[in-house]
Amino acid sequence: DQLLSCSQDGTIRLWSLNNGQQIKQFNGHEEGVYGLCKIDKSVFVSSGDDKSLKFWNMESGLCIHTIEKAHSDMIWSLLYSATNQVLISASYDNTIKVWDLSTGEVEKCTLKFTINNPFNTECWSLAFLDGENDGSKVLVGDAGNLFIVDLKTGTCIKKVKEIYSERVWKLAIVAGDTSNKI
Repeated sequence: DQLLSCSQDGTIRLWSLNNGQQIKQFNGHEEGVYGLCKIDKSVFVSSGDDKSLKFWNMESGLCIHTIEKAHSDMIWSLLYSATNQVLISASYDNTIKVWDLSTGEVEKCTLKFTINNPFNTECWSLAFLDGENDGSKVLVGDAGNLFIVDLKTGTCIKKVKEIYSERVWKLAIVAGDTSNKI
């Protein structure tokens, strides 16, 4: 029963949900941290203002791998698909990137696809549309629009324009398989 949190202060903290106490602090980002994503029981990845992806060992508290300049601007959101063995990152640089983790070793993580936002604006939020939060289709929110990315082909397969007048900060699918609903 633990929780990871991240902050503008550049830290990541592991908390006990049983007693509310901080268990561990992870330091390594130069600036604000905005994205967190668990890869497996012992590894998570973080992202933020410094444009990097950092992979951490939960037990030791050490950063075990860094991809510097993973994007050309800050990275806002992360998702991991265990089924497809890919990490997805959304950035202010107007792109979604899909990273291959199929070797099972984070040190061998490589870029699989770069998907340009079809609305040519920054990407803020990510959510799986299928597969019980571990599918092959990802919904992306940007500065007011939505689009769907197919993780198997690395392409944008659907666009929904101007659903908001401002940024789409977060997305959450609340029921069932929605892969063909938007």
